[in-house]
Amino acid sequence: MCAAIYVDNYLEAIENLPDEVQRNISRLRDIDSRFQSVLNNLQRLNENFLLENDKNRRRKYFLRMQRCLIETQEFGDEKLENISQMVDLVENRNRQLELDVENVEASSEDAGSPLNDGSPGEFHGSYEIIVKNCKFSTVESHRRTRSSQENSGNANTANASSETSNEKPPKKKPRTRNLSCFHRTKPSSPVSEDLPIDPDEPTYCLCGQVSFGEMIGCDNDDCPIEWFHFQCVGLNSKPKGKWYCLI
Repeated sequence: MCAAIYVDNYLEAIENLPDEVQRNISRLRDIDSRFQSVLNNLQRLNENFLLENDKNRRRKYFLRMQRCLIETQEFGDEKLENISQMVDLVENRNRQLELDVENVEASSEDAGSPLNDGSPGEFHGSYEIIVKNCKFSTVESHRRTRSSQENSGNANTANASSETSNEKPPKKKPRTRNLSCFHRTKPSSPVSEDLPIDPDEPTYCLCGQVSFGEMIGCDNDDCPIEWFHFQCVGLNSKPKGKWYCLI
């Protein structure tokens, strides 16, 4: 009976997962399309800014370029949140299958016929590798993207800094560092002790546990921990503006 349930859950995960992932990928393509449109507009504004001699018009171009850069940052956050949802989706399916395997193995041991070492373990091992690689690659990509955008913004606006020093620029959207790929839409909850934990998975926060629930990054570049669970630092929602830990 347990084996039949495991097979049913396995087939359901394999059949439905591609469609659910495809929906997220379609949203990523839409975000990329909007990002490219803003990027093209930014390039045109930069060209006009460099060719314009009138001080007032140059200032207008400069402010419009700033707004475009803020939009690109918002697109980046939206894209990373979407990637986080895909990672959560794969993790949840993997976790469910692992629980089914444990039940099947326990049932087989009670019956005196343990399962052969083979496909179930190999299947879950491949899932763990995919999830782990996704976590590290998306977080690292996020950091490189932000660094590239900030450097691009500094280069495009350097020529206008002297002319706009006395004018207050538009308020920029607060940059709260989110652990994008680790961000959960479900409420924070401790890691279940019944679930297997990869010993090589990195730990975070003051509690020294792996990533789970909602997490926030400290805006102090020298912070030795960098990422914290909401519940460990007394947060219920993402704060506005920058956030610093007490370390």
